[in-house]
Amino acid sequence: MKSRLTSFSAAAAAALLIALFSSLGWLLYQTVTQWRQANAQIKRTEASIQSAEQIYALTLSAESAMRRYVITGDQAALAPFSSAINALDRELNLASRFEQAAPGHHEELEEIAALAARRKAHFQETILLRRSSGFDSARVRTLTGAGSRITDELKAATQALSDRNRKDLADWEFKARSAALHRNSLLTTAFLVLFLLVAAALVAVLHTARRRRLAEVGLANANARLQGVLDSATQLSIIATDLEGRITLFNSGAEKMLGYTAAEMLGRTPDIIHSVTEMELRGAELSETLKRPVQGFDIFVQAARQGGYESREWIYVRKNGSGFPVELVVTGVKDHEGKLTGFLGLATDISARKKSQQQMRKLSAAIKHSPTSIVITDKEGLIEYANPKFFELTGYTEAEIAGQTPRLISSGKMPKEIYKDLWDTLLSGREWQGELLNKKKNGELFWEHASISPVKDPHGNITHFVAVKMDITDRKLAQRELEKARDTALELARLKSEFLANMSHEIRTPMNAIIGLTGLLLDTPLNAQQRDYVKTVNGAGEALLDIINDILDFSKIESGKLHIEKLDFDLRETVESTADLLAPRAQSKGLELACLVEPEVPPHLRGDQGRLRQILLNLLGNAIKFTAAGEVVLKVSSLAGDGHRLKFSISDTGIGIPAETQKNLFQVFTQADSSTTRKYGGTGLGLSISKKLAELMGGEIGLESEPGKGSTFWFVLPFEPASAPAPAERQGTEISGVKTLIVDDNSANREIVSRYLANWHMRFETAASAEEALRRLRRDAGGPDPFRLALLDMQMPVMDGLMLARAMRDDGALAGVRKVMMTSLGRDMAPEELAEAAIAVCLSKPVRTSALFNALNSALGGPADEPAVPKAAAARPRNPYFRVLVTEDNIVNQKVAVRQLEKLGYDSDVAANGLEALEAMKRWPYDLVLMDCQMPEMDGYQATAEIRKAEQDQRHTPVVAMTADALQGDREKCIAAGMDGYIPKPVRLEQLAETLAQWDTPLSASVLKELGELAGPENPDFLKEIFAAYLKDLPGRLEAIRAAFAAGDAPALQQAAHALKGSSGNVGALRLHKICRLIEDSAKGGSASGAGALMVALEAEAPNTRTVMEAAASGAAPKAG
Repeated sequence: MKSRLTSFSAAAAAALLIALFSSLGWLLYQTVTQWRQANAQIKRTEASIQSAEQIYALTLSAESAMRRYVITGDQAALAPFSSAINALDRELNLASRFEQAAPGHHEELEEIAALAARRKAHFQETILLRRSSGFDSARVRTLTGAGSRITDELKAATQALSDRNRKDLADWEFKARSAALHRNSLLTTAFLVLFLLVAAALVAVLHTARRRRLAEVGLANANARLQGVLDSATQLSIIATDLEGRITLFNSGAEKMLGYTAAEMLGRTPDIIHSVTEMELRGAELSETLKRPVQGFDIFVQAARQGGYESREWIYVRKNGSGFPVELVVTGVKDHEGKLTGFLGLATDISARKKSQQQMRKLSAAIKHSPTSIVITDKEGLIEYANPKFFELTGYTEAEIAGQTPRLISSGKMPKEIYKDLWDTLLSGREWQGELLNKKKNGELFWEHASISPVKDPHGNITHFVAVKMDITDRKLAQRELEKARDTALELARLKSEFLANMSHEIRTPMNAIIGLTGLLLDTPLNAQQRDYVKTVNGAGEALLDIINDILDFSKIESGKLHIEKLDFDLRETVESTADLLAPRAQSKGLELACLVEPEVPPHLRGDQGRLRQILLNLLGNAIKFTAAGEVVLKVSSLAGDGHRLKFSISDTGIGIPAETQKNLFQVFTQADSSTTRKYGGTGLGLSISKKLAELMGGEIGLESEPGKGSTFWFVLPFEPASAPAPAERQGTEISGVKTLIVDDNSANREIVSRYLANWHMRFETAASAEEALRRLRRDAGGPDPFRLALLDMQMPVMDGLMLARAMRDDGALAGVRKVMMTSLGRDMAPEELAEAAIAVCLSKPVRTSALFNALNSALGGPADEPAVPKAAAARPRNPYFRVLVTEDNIVNQKVAVRQLEKLGYDSDVAANGLEALEAMKRWPYDLVLMDCQMPEMDGYQATAEIRKAEQDQRHTPVVAMTADALQGDREKCIAAGMDGYIPKPVRLEQLAETLAQWDTPLSASVLKELGELAGPENPDFLKEIFAAYLKDLPGRLEAIRAAFAAGDAPALQQAAHALKGSSGNVGALRLHKICRLIEDSAKGGSASGAGALMVALEAEAPNTRTVMEAAASGAAPKAG
């Protein structure tokens, strides 16, 4: 019976448990369902509120677009109207769906839909009235206010609906919170029921061992299930306490969150995980509210003790002392009788949420107080947000930009392409940056730098655009001022260049006459006084030309238009030839001018030879100018460790420079003092130009000077190795070991010559006077090692070089010593004087290295690279076959050019401008044209273009510019115009001769080159064979021409001249080709008598052509003759 009773009790208990848990499950399900339904209704209510507000906003947008159309009549304004109306319809449909899903506001929605329909109809009627009757009728309708009243009614209706929805929203939020609280209570109850069941099981097992074992198993299972539930909540801290606040439960979520273990926390109070300060503040707050002291554990459970719960944000403190925010819900735990037995705290870490909220606050504050305008639009471009800076800058209000696009501030002055590029960039998903000219509300224009970026949703679709814009109006104004200043500076520079060009041209034109005619006059018979006057005028003209060149160079440097070239050149030749140019000036003052290029200096380099020469001329010229007596020495040496970084030094024994004026000496227009300026003259530009040139070439310049003792100006320049391999240096094997005596009273000259002889491995001694030289010569004359060679200076005190040479001649013991004379007299000694004194060779100072080497070889009877003693050039014979056309509008310059050409042996004609030149060339085939560039009616550039156009591919007449335009780029301009050469005025005779010689040659260099290329490397004797065949045929063809001329047979003369003309042209014998062509043209008239002068020219040129052709065939270069 008892067993059945026990079984019945067990079954009844099981049924009761099942019913209890089923009831709890059902209640929990119902509670969760209610909570979900409440949350869903909250979302729909919020959407309904937003929809009502959007309906009103879209109505305002449509009204704004309608008003723009009424005012402007622009059809483009209807696009935003239609967009707003369509959006309004969508919102009404959406609101209707919300009502269907959650009915209750049907009447309000019907009222809103009716008002919206009335407003839409009013819009359409107004737009139709504007289209049909114009602005005034539409305006009158607008002014009635009927539409505004409908809008106001719509606003009131939407506001009423929103208010009711907000009230409903509050109700649903309350329901959701109640359902959540109910859910938590059910969970708590479930925990308590489970706890009671476990307790009952424990009591039951006390009665019997079996029931005890069963109860233990049931309790273990229940505990496992409870712990499983608690441990699964790893993101939730669950802490249970008894009524006194001692912790009885500390789940794994709490361990993970706080760093404590359950073993550490059980039995302790929760104040260990709270801030003392925060607890005190909360206690004071509750004490003030409840009007009684509240402290300790009670501050957490005050609401729970009253049967409620408390949800509040607290700061939890981890075991390591760090704090973090949590949202803590505290509720009471009751037994089966409803008696409070403890408390349960559920905490969630809200650090991420707090951080996000803080970042949003910071971002909001940054945007609000940003010094830049920030505008956010939707993807259609409608402004959704603008920060305060935007309103401050533009003058618009928030209400005025509602429903507007950024086009509201467009100035209308930016190219459409800018906006097209902007939208193309943004719609492609990229950021656009640029400058925009916009307009404020008051009409004022302002510049902004805009950075506009698209905002995308997680799927990559563009939802908004954000524009960050900086006001750059002040910067643009400043930039405009800078541009104006730059344009002004460029215009001033242009005017300055134009002035310098005109000044140079106008001065060079008369200077051409002064220097040209005085140069010609010096070659005529003059008495001493006349020659002195003419030399003075010529020197003054050269000085004036130097001043003009200094000014032009300074202008080029100042404007940055002077360019440094890099070309291969022979350094030794450059330095020594520059010294040669100034040697006459030094000799005229009785100065010793010496030049030493140290043997270790590379002879072939790459750099700007012209600018190097210019610096040397400036510094050497100054040294000679400021030195009254003594010497000027130019030395070139390599700096240690760098063979291509050279130091040039020019030392003199002049007046010297005080230390206080040295630091300013390289400044523009600066000289040592005013007295030297008056005494010596000059512009004060030379040193400044030299400094600038040295710096442009990557070098430096300086000086060392002492008043009364002289100065040393130096400069250092870097060069590059020559691109082409340098020719082999002469080793002096023929003169190596020859014992030589150097006789010169100047120590610098003795040192320089000694350096050269040592480099050639010669043995030498030096003597400072003729008397010392004779003693040394006689000392060794009878011994085994006598002197074989003596280098004698011409200008020595007491006994000069010529007297010493004669004394050596008359001394039988010294007669075998070979003598080389070095003179500073500015002229070579006559052959009679050399022979009379038994002098082998005479050299002019400063002595060139190559000339000295050749002179030594020649004196000893060895080979020389070139003739040791240059012979005076014979007067140039008249060239009847080479005729020059001078094209020049200035009569004086015409005369100068014609006289210079006559002196060089050329016939010429004159044309006053380009038109006359073209007419003259139709009458006569000139061999060369000297062309002025600036002339009336037709200038030289146009005339050259017309000449090239007329010639096409038939012939090419050389045209050489002869112009006073001497600025940077003038030469290039002439070459670009089709000219073949360039001579700046004033025209020097030697420069003109050199230019003419390029085209007046017996053999054409270009033809020789073509023949060489035709032969190729496999046939080196081809040129020799061609010339041999021509020279073999030449006598017969000449004889045929002579015979036809002697017989007066014009046809035969024409035929014979034509034959020789063709063969001469084929081998490049230009002069013979030209003479034969003229004979042929003369004979075409039917008479041979007119070719008499041409026959004389033919007889004179034929031997010359033979000589040059034979030299060319043997490998020597053809010479101008």
